[in-house]
Amino acid sequence: MARIKRNMQIGLVGMTLAFCTATQAGIIARDAVFPVDFTEDGLTDDQLRIGFNGVEGGVIVNSLAGPTTLSTNYSGSVAAVLGQGGSEGGLAVTGNGSLGSAEVDFSGKSVFAGLGAGSTGLLNVTNGGSTKFENINAGANGGTGIIAAVGYFGDSNQTVIDVADQISLGRSSGGFGIIRLENSTLRAGGGTVAGESDGSGAARIELNQGSRFQSLFLDLNPNTFLFGNGGTLQGALFGLGGTIAPGLSPGNLTVDGTADLRTGVLELEWDGLSAFDIFTVTEKILLGKDFQINLTLGALPTGILDLNQFLITPEISLQGFSFFENFSVSYGSGITSGVTQIAFNGAVRSFEAKASVSEPSLLALLSLGLIGLNFARRRHLRA
Repeated sequence: MARIKRNMQIGLVGMTLAFCTATQAGIIARDAVFPVDFTEDGLTDDQLRIGFNGVEGGVIVNSLAGPTTLSTNYSGSVAAVLGQGGSEGGLAVTGNGSLGSAEVDFSGKSVFAGLGAGSTGLLNVTNGGSTKFENINAGANGGTGIIAAVGYFGDSNQTVIDVADQISLGRSSGGFGIIRLENSTLRAGGGTVAGESDGSGAARIELNQGSRFQSLFLDLNPNTFLFGNGGTLQGALFGLGGTIAPGLSPGNLTVDGTADLRTGVLELEWDGLSAFDIFTVTEKILLGKDFQINLTLGALPTGILDLNQFLITPEISLQGFSFFENFSVSYGSGITSGVTQIAFNGAVRSFEAKASVSEPSLLALLSLGLIGLNFARRRHLRA
């Protein structure tokens, strides 16, 4: 089939597809749907810029007509930029079960999602779609980048995002990066860095049911969050100022490897004997002197509550962590009194719930002031 010319409108499944170039090669505006021949050889020969300089863009790669692969022979190191110059850009890859796979193969090339302030980029892989990249940088220079993969229930092997080297989330001058996985697999052969050590970036990583995040390591810097229910991080976790929150009130999160928690926070919840968060680490948990564990109680335990029931691991190594200084308890709004005993590594602490005593309101203080002024005025008039 002939090459699809840019600046040309093509009707496909009742849609009008607009390909725009402006002055930059490879810009795709509005919505495009594959399978269609992007070039005669089935490859893109330019860098894809999907959503650029105020023009929103979207590309969908699907397998409705059979197996489909989008690849590139572009000579540069960055194959695609999703959302740049204050625009929104998205690349969606969706399979269709027995009809075949949909794949984007940018092996050896990097992808940016959300590059620059006011820009948003989305990579969305669903229902057996797959992608191959060298690196992904999601949320750079003030932009927002989203990596999402949702697959078939009970089968995380079909929906895959494969990154040979590193994933960067929310880095480079205040970017915001997001990962959301469910029944899917995300691989980062060279590890993942979330946020910046100085707190200038931000990131959220959500690992839900049936998801596997296979990363050589995951650095959680300040202003980053790792949460979800039923997902697994396969690799080393380094807590460097971020927040870990298993479950979705409550639930469980697993690290298949070591969790070296030097700084940051682990948030846990307990709502009863059968409703509490579980943080499972298959090798070892290391707790540093600047790491904090916070436990929120939605109900009052009837006996001593052991913190180890929340932490499922063969070994806990205290690297300066103190149960008496680095652990705290808070209570849900419905608990106004009572005493809770928490045990950890042979030590027991008692925590008392108290009804909060509100400070006098500003209105009440002003009323008292006005009463006082009126009383003084009356005394003055009587004199």
